[in-house]
Amino acid sequence: LWPVRIGLYRFLHLDRLDHAYFLRINREVAAAFSRPYNEAPETSERLPNDRFRKFYFVSGSLSPSYAACRMKLERSSAMIRLARVSLSLRAHRAAHGTYPATLAELDVKMLGDALIDPFSGKSMLYRTEGETFKIYSVGDNGKDNGGKPAYWQQKSKPNSAPAAADPNWDIVWEGRTPPEKK
Repeated sequence: LWPVRIGLYRFLHLDRLDHAYFLRINREVAAAFSRPYNEAPETSERLPNDRFRKFYFVSGSLSPSYAACRMKLERSSAMIRLARVSLSLRAHRAAHGTYPATLAELDVKMLGDALIDPFSGKSMLYRTEGETFKIYSVGDNGKDNGGKPAYWQQKSKPNSAPAAADPNWDIVWEGRTPPEKK
């Protein structure tokens, strides 16, 4: 049955149309990825939805899930930025004895764009609690959830699917003051 399908696929020149469709999809996704996350429309809205899409089974099987790729890219970017800000906070504490009251007190030239949340395009969120600090990105949903860690960042992973699917979380970096060396 497969040889018949492949022969029909080639006879109707669907292989060339499939290839052109694949290139068009990749061009449109690359253009969308070049924009910041908060300015790009949803991936499902970016991808063309024409009536012949079901015939392009090769490009459909070769194309990765663009939304998942973009999400992993932005989450990784947020974690790297949070780590850079955390190091700057620790350097500030070593120099001044306390953590700064706001992120504006940090050396902006050294951090560059690390203070910008890739999901919202605004500044990372920050608060201190005694000898600890918490900096966080709003995450996929673009809402401030008070620094609630994502399910994949929690120390005890939830076993139930509803807990893992909870969209109300932030990407969080918590820092503690290391004990004094004696």
